[in-house]
Amino acid sequence: METTETTESAMDAALDALRTVRDCQSQEEGSVNDDYLRALSAAYVAMTEAVPADPVEKMSYFLPDDVSTIENHLAKARELGFLE
Repeated sequence: METTETTESAMDAALDALRTVRDCQSQEEGSVNDDYLRALSAAYVAMTEAVPADPVEKMSYFLPDDVSTIENHLAKARELGFLE
């Protein structure tokens, strides 16, 4: 059984990963590059651990992209081997 501390720690990790995604986005405005896709993949994994139900939807609350765009970017990350 997860403790509140474990859940908070997982959410902190997810939010840190999302900050990295936003940093990649602001450096390369409108660009989908490997650094962004790697960061997005890491954020997805972290968010899945923090909130297993609808992690992409939760990610869309913190990123400027909608769910469909994030899903498309994650599909691209999978194609390139950044996400299993």
